[in-house]
Amino acid sequence: MAEADRATGLVGLAGPGGRATYRLALGLAYRGGAYQGWQSQRSGRTVQDTLERALSAFAAEPVRTVCAGRTDAGVHAVNQVVHIDTPLQRDNHAWLRGSNRHLPSDVALQWCQPVAPHFHARNGARGRRYRYVLLQSPMGRRWKRGWWAGAFGRWTARRCRPRPDC
Repeated sequence: MAEADRATGLVGLAGPGGRATYRLALGLAYRGGAYQGWQSQRSGRTVQDTLERALSAFAAEPVRTVCAGRTDAGVHAVNQVVHIDTPLQRDNHAWLRGSNRHLPSDVALQWCQPVAPHFHARNGARGRRYRYVLLQSPMGRRWKRGWWAGAFGRWTARRCRPRPDC
């Protein structure tokens, strides 16, 4: 490893044009109400498009992401894992501060970690956890708007079971 690599903990990969590239894992949180899901679309109004624009602005060159899993339109995420390959050697906190500066207030990088070249956010995911929050209160819908699914009436275990046609 080169001296700079020891300082950052980054492990180089052979990138395009022979440039060394480094793989970083990023933890992402977002409120999905304003987005058409995770995966990039022509409209550009997805979380992936928004994150890639911010990372590219910070890096001053195109940055593409690979995500552990996609979300649908309107879905929030708390710790979605993505990875990027980049030739830039920057401090983890610099990636967070610099990229978050270019993100809207409903999307934020939470952490950044150098990872081994074989790390893959999607193919290496050990699992995914989903949480559905149903608040049984007509007044609760005003609080934390967009984070809760409000419902009238009583919720029972029978009402919450998945239907066979889903």
